[in-house]
Amino acid sequence: MSRQQFDRKGKFFYSLASMSSWIRSITVVLIGAFSLGLFISLWRDARHFTIVNHTPDLSWPALFLFFLLALAIIIFFWLSSSGLIWLLSRNNFSAIIRHNSISLLPFILCSLAPLTLKHFLTGQDLSKRLSLYLLLVIIFFFWIMVLLFKEVAPESVLKEKCPVFFRALSPRQKSALLFLAALIIFSLGGFILQLRGANFSGDEPHYLIIAHSLLVDHDFDLANNYEQRDYQQYLGPGIIIEPHTVPGARAGSRLSFHSPGVSFLILPFYWLGRLLGGSALVFFPRLGLSLWGALFCWQIFLFFKEKGWGEKLALKLWAISALTSPLFFYSFHLYPEIVIACLSLGIFRWLNKPAGLKSHELALSGIFLSLFLWFHSIKYIFIIVPFFIYALLKILKTSGQLKNFILFLIPFLAGVTGYLTFQQILYGSFNPTSVSWQGAMGSQESLAFLKFVFLSIPFRFRWETLAGYFLDQRDGLLLYAPIYFFAFVGLLTMLRQKKKLAWSIIFLTWPYFLFSAFLTQRSGYAPQARPLVASFWGFSIFLGYFLATNRKKYLSFLASGAFIYSLIITLLLLLSPLNLYQETTAGTTDRSGGLFLLLSHLHFSLPVILPSFLKIEGSFWWPNYIWLGLFFLCLAFSQLGFDLKFRFSFAFKVFFILAALAFLLFWFTYYPRLVLTHPVKKRWPENQIITFYSLSRVAQLKMPGTFLLPQANRPYHFWFQASTRLEGIEIEMSSPSGKIPVELLAFDYPFFQGAVDSSRRKIELSEPPFYRLGKNFLYWLTINLGPEEEGKLRARPFEFFFSLK
Repeated sequence: MSRQQFDRKGKFFYSLASMSSWIRSITVVLIGAFSLGLFISLWRDARHFTIVNHTPDLSWPALFLFFLLALAIIIFFWLSSSGLIWLLSRNNFSAIIRHNSISLLPFILCSLAPLTLKHFLTGQDLSKRLSLYLLLVIIFFFWIMVLLFKEVAPESVLKEKCPVFFRALSPRQKSALLFLAALIIFSLGGFILQLRGANFSGDEPHYLIIAHSLLVDHDFDLANNYEQRDYQQYLGPGIIIEPHTVPGARAGSRLSFHSPGVSFLILPFYWLGRLLGGSALVFFPRLGLSLWGALFCWQIFLFFKEKGWGEKLALKLWAISALTSPLFFYSFHLYPEIVIACLSLGIFRWLNKPAGLKSHELALSGIFLSLFLWFHSIKYIFIIVPFFIYALLKILKTSGQLKNFILFLIPFLAGVTGYLTFQQILYGSFNPTSVSWQGAMGSQESLAFLKFVFLSIPFRFRWETLAGYFLDQRDGLLLYAPIYFFAFVGLLTMLRQKKKLAWSIIFLTWPYFLFSAFLTQRSGYAPQARPLVASFWGFSIFLGYFLATNRKKYLSFLASGAFIYSLIITLLLLLSPLNLYQETTAGTTDRSGGLFLLLSHLHFSLPVILPSFLKIEGSFWWPNYIWLGLFFLCLAFSQLGFDLKFRFSFAFKVFFILAALAFLLFWFTYYPRLVLTHPVKKRWPENQIITFYSLSRVAQLKMPGTFLLPQANRPYHFWFQASTRLEGIEIEMSSPSGKIPVELLAFDYPFFQGAVDSSRRKIELSEPPFYRLGKNFLYWLTINLGPEEEGKLRARPFEFFFSLK
C-alpha cells in the first residue's frame, strides 16, 4: 500500500470516528430533550393537580411543543458550557463540543419524573418535588462539566492564576485580603439570615438591652428597660421576653446576669444601627461580632504560616473556618464564644512564636487573658487558669527573666482587679456567681450548690452531655460539620509526632469542655456546638495537622467529601434558620433535629436512626451506642497503616455521579416531602384506634372526635392513620361565638366552603381520598377558619367534630 493510499484511509477512519462521536452526541441531545420536555409538561400540569385528579396531559401536540422548548434549552446548556471549557482550556473546539455532550446525561434522568405520581399527596407537594428534581439535575450537569474540564485541561490557566495572584501579594496585603473576605462572608451570612426572618433569639436580646441601657440611660440598671420593653425596638412590637436580671448593690436596681463584654463590643454598632434605623438595627450589631470572626480566621492562617506548614494549607484552614459550622454562624451571632476563641488563639500564637517572646505581646497576653472575665465570670475560669499556668511555664522555659514575668503578670492582675472592682461596686459581691442566674450566694448556698453539682447529677448525664457536644442530632458538631472528625485523626497523629504541642493544646482547651460536660450544660436557643466554640481553635489546629501530614488517599477523599457535606449543611441552615436554634437543655423531650426532618420524607424519618443525648430520665436511645461505636471504630481504622490506592477512570467517575444523582432523586423527590411526627393513638367513638400525627397545640381535644379551635384566620391540619379504608367521614361544626367563614379540604381537594354559625352544620364526605402509607391508610383533613366578626372566638371556641365510617 502506498503512503498516499494509507493517508487517505487514515483520514477516512478518522472521519468515521468523528462522525460516530457526533452521532452519539446528537443522540444524547435528542434523548435529553425528549426527557426534559416530558418533565416540563408534568411540571406545568402539577400546579392544577389534586388528590382526586392528577392525570398528566400526554397529548402529542403538547409534548411536541415541550420537546422543541426542551431542545432549545439543552442546546443552550451544551453550547454555552462547551464554549466556557474552550475559553479556559483552548483545546480543539470540535472535540470539546463532542465530548461535552456527556455532561447532558443528567437530563436523561428527567424521563423518570412521572414516577413521582405513584406517591402523589398534593399538587403543591408535587410541584416542590419537581422543582427540587430539576435543581438536582442542573447541579449534577455542572458537576460533570467541571469533571470534563479537569480532564481536558488539568493544568488550566484558571488553576494557575489564583495561587500566582495570591503569592504575589505582600504579607500585609494577604492579611488584609483574607480579613476582608471573611468579613464579607460573615456579613453576607448575617444578612441572609435576616432576610429569612431570623431575628435575635436566646440570650442575644439581653446582651442588646445592656448596650441599650448604656447608650440611652448611661447605666447598667435594666429595671426600667425591661419594664418599658425597650427590647421591642429590635425584636418588634408585641414580643415580650422575661427579664434576665438579679438584684444589684443599689437598692431597687436590677442588673443583668449576663456578663457585659459582648454589650461593650457591640455598643458602637448598636448606636449606628439605631441612627440608621430599620433593618440596620439588626445588621450592624451582628457586624460587630463578624469582625471577631474575621480576626479568628486571619489568625488561623497566620498560625499555620508561622509553623512553616505552608501557605496552601493555611488557606485551606482559613476557608474551612470561614465557611463551615460552628465558626461561620457564631461569627454573626451575639455570643461571647467567638471573641474568647479569637483572643485565646492570639495568646497561644504569641506564646509559641519561633522568634521568641516579645515584650508587647506578653503584656497584651496578660491583658487579653484577664478580659475573659468580662464575658463570663465563671465558666471561662476554666480557660483562664490553664492559660495562666501555661504562660508562666512558657516564660520560665524560654527566658526565665523576671522582667518577662512582670510584663505578663502585672497587666493580668490589673485586668482581674478592674473586673472584680466593677462587680463589687455594681453587684455588691466578689463571688463569681453574682453575675449569673443564681445571683450572689453565701457560704451555705454555695456549699449546697456544690453538693448538688457533685452528688445529685447522674454520671450518665455527664458523659452523655460530652458525647452530645459532638454527636447529638440537634446540636452535635460532627453531624453538622463532619470535616472536624479529621481533627481527632490529626490529634492522634500529633500525639505520636509532636507530643508537647498536642498535650499543650489539650491542656488549654479540654478543661473547659470537661467542666461544661460535668455541669451537663447544653445549648439553648443558639447555633450548634456552642459549648465547644470558645476553645474551638484547638480543633482547627488538629484538623490542620491532619491535612499537613496525611498521605493516605482514602482519608483525603473522605475529608473532601466531609468538607462538601459541611458546606451544604451551612447553606441549608442559612435557608432554614429555625433549625439553627434547637434547645437541648433539661426539660426538652423532642429528640428530632429539625434539619434532618427537613431531609426526611413521608416514608422514612432520619431522626429515628440518629443519636440524641437529651437528659431524659429512664430513656434508652439505641442509635447513641451505634454512633459512638462507629465513631471510635472509624478513628481506630484511620490509624491503621494501610491505604486504599485507587485511580478512577473518567467513565467510572461519570457513572458514580449519575448513580449519586439517581439516589438523591429517589430520596428527595420520589416520596412526598411531608414529614409526620409525634404519633398519638386515640380511641374514636366508633371504637376504632386512630393514630394522629403532628397535632396542633392550639386545637384542644375535648372528647374523642371533638376539637375546640380558639383562633381564627388560620388553618388546622388533622393527619390521621387508620388500619382499614374508610367509607366516609361525617363532620359537624358550629361557631358559638358567631358566624365565621370555613373551608374544608381533604388533602388539597376542597369539599366545603361556606359560613358556619352557632347552629350545627353537618357535612358528609363519602369515600374520602387517602394515601397508602405502608399497610395503613393516611387521611388529611384541613379546616381553614376565616376572620371572625365579633372577636369572641378565644372565649367561645369553634367546635369541630368528625366521626369515621
